[in-house]
Amino acid sequence: MRKLSVLIILVIIFPMLFGCYDKVEIDKRAFVSTIGLDTFEFIDKKEELKNINPDAPFAMKQLEKIKLTLGFPNISETGEKESGDAPNNTMVAEAPSFEDAIIKIGNKSSRTVTFGTGKLMVISEDFFRYPDTLKEVLDNIRRSPNINRVMYVIICEGQAEDILKFMPPMENNVENYLLGLMENAGVNSYIKPVRLNDMLSLMSKECDIAIPKVSIKKESNEVVLKGASIVKDFSIAGSLSEIESSDIELLRGNLKGGKKIIYMEGHPVDYYITEVTRKLKVKEDEGKLNFQVLLQLDGELQGYIPDKKALDNADIEEIQNHFDNSLAKEGRMVLEGVQSQYGADLLELKEYLKGYHPFIWNDVKDNWSDTFKNSKIEVYVKTNIRRIGVGY
Repeated sequence: MRKLSVLIILVIIFPMLFGCYDKVEIDKRAFVSTIGLDTFEFIDKKEELKNINPDAPFAMKQLEKIKLTLGFPNISETGEKESGDAPNNTMVAEAPSFEDAIIKIGNKSSRTVTFGTGKLMVISEDFFRYPDTLKEVLDNIRRSPNINRVMYVIICEGQAEDILKFMPPMENNVENYLLGLMENAGVNSYIKPVRLNDMLSLMSKECDIAIPKVSIKKESNEVVLKGASIVKDFSIAGSLSEIESSDIELLRGNLKGGKKIIYMEGHPVDYYITEVTRKLKVKEDEGKLNFQVLLQLDGELQGYIPDKKALDNADIEEIQNHFDNSLAKEGRMVLEGVQSQYGADLLELKEYLKGYHPFIWNDVKDNWSDTFKNSKIEVYVKTNIRRIGVGY
């Protein structure tokens, strides 16, 4: 009897595994791969928006302040491509809100728009000039269960629509091109890719974040990474170069696979970092907070003075000391710039205080911005050379 019951259950479940849960066939779907967010003309007319009577009719015609661009592969051409990557189609809609823009695009399309396959979100720099509108859009995205939370997020100079319509020289579609750029930068630890869920989480906690930035070089017709934008309070506070972005990731303890260089006797010495261990300490000194960032690096040498036949322990210790001093100075300089110029807490020291020093946090939380700007951040580095390469 028990076996018969199990068999009946399996017979009932088995057909359901091959069904279409929402009765929409795959060839009737538009699988969104990229999302572009731009501002539209009415976004500057804030005072006029306030003067609109809540009882006024046809309000949707008056509030088109954002432009949404969706990119999705042309599935009908997938089979003709050896790589399997179909070229992108795009659809654009101007609307008062993110949800309304989605509805407008859905009305233009003969297929059901599906967001679960999204790979990349591109937000224009101009959007961050309007933090209230950005908050509205991000809140809509946060509440939407259909949008893929692990897609990457980048900021672009100019229009996001132009980025999504760009035809890269080595790929059939722009998202694969940009994802490849970011993944390569991530492997080399120059720029850390940011996922949508991480951005939503950090910004909801009012944390500062560095998001990769791209732009179109018209003279060479290519999209290039240009470091990262520092986002603070839903606005762009400043920017980081690729080297500065790499240093921030090192100070956060996230740098894996990065390379640092010093010069000895006129020759570059390359140190490839394989592992980073970070510890944070804090103490109060004369009414100010004194943070200490303690880094321990493991790695290997990939280059040294050509006429040096062998390295003894004294040579290795000397090189380690030079890297200790160079990286500590570099880290302090980058932090001082970010701290004094932008007031951006990219090391998430606020979260560190909340989690590990709640009594200190209770004392400073009401005036954290000024406390952070006036705090002292010291960097100490201990470099370990584990391998010196085949040539040594």
